[in-house]
Amino acid sequence: MDPRDYPILYVDDERANRVVMKHNMGREFTLLMAESADQALQIMSGEPVAVLLADQRMPHVTGVDLAEQVLQRYPDVVRVIITAYSDLEATIDAINRARVNRFIKKPWTREELVAVMMESIRSYHNGQLIKKLQDRLMQLDRVTAVAVMASAIAHDLRQPLAYIEPTLDLLKIDVEYLIGRRLPDLQVRERLGCMKDALGDLGQGVEKFKVISTTLLKSLKNQPVSTDVVDLNQVVQSAVVITRGTLIRRAQFQMELPDEPVSMVASEGRVIQLVVNLLLNAAQAIPQGAVMTNTIGLMLTAAENQVTIAVRDTGCGISPEDREQIFTPFFTTKGPSGSGLGLAICKQIVDEMQGTIDITSAEGEGSVFSITLPRQARPAPSGEQGQPDR
Repeated sequence: MDPRDYPILYVDDERANRVVMKHNMGREFTLLMAESADQALQIMSGEPVAVLLADQRMPHVTGVDLAEQVLQRYPDVVRVIITAYSDLEATIDAINRARVNRFIKKPWTREELVAVMMESIRSYHNGQLIKKLQDRLMQLDRVTAVAVMASAIAHDLRQPLAYIEPTLDLLKIDVEYLIGRRLPDLQVRERLGCMKDALGDLGQGVEKFKVISTTLLKSLKNQPVSTDVVDLNQVVQSAVVITRGTLIRRAQFQMELPDEPVSMVASEGRVIQLVVNLLLNAAQAIPQGAVMTNTIGLMLTAAENQVTIAVRDTGCGISPEDREQIFTPFFTTKGPSGSGLGLAICKQIVDEMQGTIDITSAEGEGSVFSITLPRQARPAPSGEQGQPDR
């Protein structure tokens, strides 16, 4: 800890005292000087201050009065008063009103002053560490609450699936029966054929929901998520099936996939989660009502040892300031409609898979998220290799 990183504001109405203080302390500490309480408060409004060192006997506003104002406006600042008077009443008043940390009696020695300043700086430093830890604990509490909620959601997702699946099976049987009756009306048969295709898509979507919920439950329970050789073309198309309804309400959707299967070792559920969140993020970046003038694109490319999934949109883009925080849990630019978890989940999945995320974005023009993943997963520790999440 370098004491010069923690500025000390010295307040004294006498210029000679300020000169002496600068001479004695200027080489070891970062000193800011003020000749009045008003000037001190003005300095603090524009610069960070760790320690307030104020003379008690000043005209108009005493050191204790100033310390009280600093307590109200900047409670983290450590407050120290220099006084030449042994006034018990003033001391009690300072402790009660201004919560002054230390008193230094005139005439002070350099050794005493250096020791008090170092102690005050350490107190400020430790206070800032405690605040950061408290903020982190609050964030962890929120993450825990979200994890519990997500666990409940993942569990509850499986309940309606238990009812949807048999219903789908019955509908398929009915459609097959009607088709088998060879009804004379060609339009009826064509309509039934479309119904059959739609039911097939619905059934595929249900299967993928089962994969996602199973993978999510394992992740939340800190259980190893098993991997398998998957065809990334099919996995990406499954994510598109899940999100298609949202995509086509915001923009024209375009997809480019390799002609040949793209095999890689991965958790199917985690990759679906990744692509679903990227596609939904792209859709949310585009305002409603301009479907024909906006596009969302998904492109998959494969090299020998890695694959790249790129999702682009013509939405609002990302500012340079927001780009530094977009992967932070709960950070969102979408207001109450955003959870701030979608891109954080993407980052977590990509890190788990030892991949990288690159972002190209311009405000008002759109964004491109490029995910590069290794085609061969890192081997799981002995005893953790499981069956595919299917």
